[in-house]
Amino acid sequence: MARTERLIYDWDTRHMSEVGMMIDGELKWYRTTDTQFRSFDGPRRLTGPDRQPRIGEISAFEDLKIVTFEYNGPVYIFKTNIEVPFKNTGKYIESPERPMWGAPDQETLDLMAEKRLSREIKL
Repeated sequence: MARTERLIYDWDTRHMSEVGMMIDGELKWYRTTDTQFRSFDGPRRLTGPDRQPRIGEISAFEDLKIVTFEYNGPVYIFKTNIEVPFKNTGKYIESPERPMWGAPDQETLDLMAEKRLSREIKL
């Protein structure tokens, strides 16, 4: 199925997009694509210059500051413009019911282990 609508980007996409994930009890930041960034249900931040320097003036870069700021915009289902409520799951949202690409929680790991065990018992 081909996507026919243009995706909404509510921020300056020239900025570097990062998502925060809890790893071993610590918030770690990971660079991501803009498409993934808009679908991440967790902490998000952008990093970029505080202003656009003028073309051709090297001196305009001397006092250029790189700033990082938290992004609190909408969360969209992956590759759609369908907005979903922010729940801070720390995962990418593929559909409203099923998050994708995140560190699995303990319940998911236990379920996966049970399924693997049941397959091994059948063999």
